[in-house]
Amino acid sequence: MEKLFTFIQENPDTVSALAAMISVFVAFVAILLTVISLSMQRRHNIMSVTPIAYINPINYENSIAVEIRNSGTGPLRITRFEAKDKNGHSAEDLIGLMPKLPNGICWETFFSNLKDFSIIPSQSLTLLKLSGKVEDPNYCEIRDTIRKRLSEIEITLTYRDIYGRKMPKEHKDMKWFARHFIAGFPHSRE
Repeated sequence: MEKLFTFIQENPDTVSALAAMISVFVAFVAILLTVISLSMQRRHNIMSVTPIAYINPINYENSIAVEIRNSGTGPLRITRFEAKDKNGHSAEDLIGLMPKLPNGICWETFFSNLKDFSIIPSQSLTLLKLSGKVEDPNYCEIRDTIRKRLSEIEITLTYRDIYGRKMPKEHKDMKWFARHFIAGFPHSRE
């Protein structure tokens, strides 16, 4: 240990230069580790805010609806929505493919302009909803007409995450609404 102290006392310029070189090396390693850490953190942040779209058909006796649910952990931004029926007609919303409702019956809600609409995590956007009383024959008749119409439609949803990355398209046929019909007769169960 004495030799080290003697060397330091006899060569102060060499020791200073060596200390400066070690300081530069340590600073370079610190910067390199910081860049790697930031890159890993950014990758983690991107992965932790990924939206997952789910097109949910809701089919009850007193209410039918279609909604888009964000089951992921980040905001879902809709870039394109297409509904297409079996005859090849398409629309940028569901309401555009629905039949006209009779007097006295109204949509509870519907959504028509979906482009650039955002859905936060664990929330839903109701595309259309019809509700009524099962005892009302007019409601039951239009409900079954809407069910039949919805069962002929396929939906394609294109969306992005908060960073603008394209997510996998969500595609859903609405055949679930046809479960109330066998050979075209309403109120039948499979």
